[in-house]
Amino acid sequence: MKAIKKLLPAVLALTLLTACGDTSKVDSLISRSENSSSADVSSSSSEASSEAEQPQRVGTDAANGDIDVDLTILDSNIVYAQVFDMVNNPDNYRGKRVKATGTLAHTTDTAGTKDYFAVFIADASACCQQGLEFERAGDFKYPDDYPEIDSEITVTGEFDTYMEGDYQYCVLRNAEMTAK
Repeated sequence: MKAIKKLLPAVLALTLLTACGDTSKVDSLISRSENSSSADVSSSSSEASSEAEQPQRVGTDAANGDIDVDLTILDSNIVYAQVFDMVNNPDNYRGKRVKATGTLAHTTDTAGTKDYFAVFIADASACCQQGLEFERAGDFKYPDDYPEIDSEITVTGEFDTYMEGDYQYCVLRNAEMTAK
């Protein structure tokens, strides 16, 4: 009986370690993301010395050279993780141009006087979503100048934050929005 009590923790530990299953898909996604990100970042020593002045580029596409974070070209698992990081570490992204594709969401404040818009991005299984609020550049009125709620849109804007009450929110300012 004492031998079983001593072996039980070891058996449980081994069971927990094997319960994770095959991680090759996750490893592949991480590797693919690292390869695409590292291929996009220049490694010249002159640029490395001024790294603080250069924006970090994530998922950069040569056709979108003015985009610092292009969420439209990342795998759905990676894009969800990237948006999660942006929302939880906003200081790392403030001032960067971000491009995202997802579904349009809309709400108003409790008084019904201010409109809020967001692009919602789902993970691969579509069970979880992260939203990025955006404010369009120009004079647009809701609902006249917007597609239907839950329509697929692409938004490009400058990442920023603002305080409302005691809460900090992320927003893409001066955003351009196109409906799919």
